Amino acid sequence: MVGLRSGKVLAYSTRNKRCAVCQSAQRSGQEVRAHDCRCNWSGSSKAMEPDVAVELANNAGKHGAQISILVGDDDSSTIKKVRESVQHDVDKWSDIVHAKRSMATSLYSLQAKHKGVLSNKVIDYLLKCFGYALKQNKDNVEGLKTSLKSIVPHAFGHHENCSSSWCGYLNNPTTYTHNSLPHGKDLQGQELESDLKEVVDIFVQSANKLAPLGSSKANEALNNTIGSKAPKIRHYGSSESNDYRVACAVSQKNLGHSYVAEVRKAYLYFLVTTSQSHSTARMYAIESYVR
Repeated sequence: MVGLRSGKVLAYSTRNKRCAVCQSAQRSGQEVRAHDCRCNWSGSSKAMEPDVAVELANNAGKHGAQISILVGDDDSSTIKKVRESVQHDVDKWSDIVHAKRSMATSLYSLQAKHKGVLSNKVIDYLLKCFGYALKQNKDNVEGLKTSLKSIVPHAFGHHENCSSSWCGYLNNPTTYTHNSLPHGKDLQGQELESDLKEVVDIFVQSANKLAPLGSSKANEALNNTIGSKAPKIRHYGSSESNDYRVACAVSQKNLGHSYVAEVRKAYLYFLVTTSQSHSTARMYAIESYVR
């Protein structure tokens, strides 16, 4: 969970479905030796995100930081679970990057039905118009709805609902041509127009969530840092190693690379002042310092 204004990690948690030590003992029929078991999940992988979101929202409330807005993709299960778990209202803002990807996916899925007409160039044009509509109507829900509704009619030569601030046809109808459509001409086809309107209408209905222009870029940046320390081509999720690596990524996100020296200080202090093992000291230094 990354702060909308600070860009810092406010809280985090992990879910692990396996433990190599426990599974090895189970296969051999032996008693499980004492170890740092991190297995804490038995449900589906899809249910991990809503469960973590609930945990983080509740923990934030215990520390006096009430979560009032969540920014993310349009996974309804996550916001539903969070709202059920807290006693206050939680608004949902859509991440505009995910929204653009979702629209692109919907448009490309229509290509097979409209071969030769709905080309990549046309899709790029519609996505560009979608991006303009978002940027030009920040925090303006009604303005965003109007702009989104005019995208498809404008491309098909219907300019009744266009605005002179961006529509060249209204300024000079006799010489106007589309800059980004094939040959500068209007799109043709009633069925294509109807299908494109259906795609855009989905985002019109979500205009109140899109208008704030919420972004989860900070989360994506954190994911890249985690991926550099725990790459998916290697499996660290069956031991405490994965949690260490996530904790290090969170520290790097919040503090920069100076976290390495700070963790070492905490590790040495804990090692000197207690009689714990090196592995326990390492765990304490990394995870408690992050908290």
